[in-house]
Amino acid sequence: MNLKEAVFDFVEENAEITAQYFFDLAIAQSEYELAQENLVNIDSILTIGKEKFKILSIEEADLLTLQLDFMNAQNTIKTTNMELQRAMFALATNLNRHRDTHIKAIVPEPPKSLNINEVDALRYARLNNPDIMEGKQQVLTFQQVVEKTKIESRYSIGLFSTIGYNQIGNTLS
Repeated sequence: MNLKEAVFDFVEENAEITAQYFFDLAIAQSEYELAQENLVNIDSILTIGKEKFKILSIEEADLLTLQLDFMNAQNTIKTTNMELQRAMFALATNLNRHRDTHIKAIVPEPPKSLNINEVDALRYARLNNPDIMEGKQQVLTFQQVVEKTKIESRYSIGLFSTIGYNQIGNTLS
């Protein structure tokens, strides 16, 4: 692997990690907002339940269930807030920012309609897929090695001879 490929791999890996931290933050944010909305709704239901209990429209067990739901919603707020803080801290640390940095993930709306032509998708995949690009690079490298070997073998000259000498004859054999 050469330096250019190593740098590319490092940047790609870091981008993937940062994207994962971003989406973790976006999910934590959504869960926290949902928990807040749920708490507001359960608080309204609990208020209505208390009024109904005063006029004996619901029983005490139902009111206690509503109060339990409210306490569970409060606990959920605390839990999702801690998860949101953890996700913010992880992303801030990854981006080399101060740990108390407040980050709000802004997630764009999904596209209304996405039509992808199969032929174009395959063409772009072949052009941009790092595995395919690496395979092409390996093929070119192997072709260079084969060509180099062919050229070197053409000009390789071998010389082999043996000389023997014994004390019996007057000539070299």
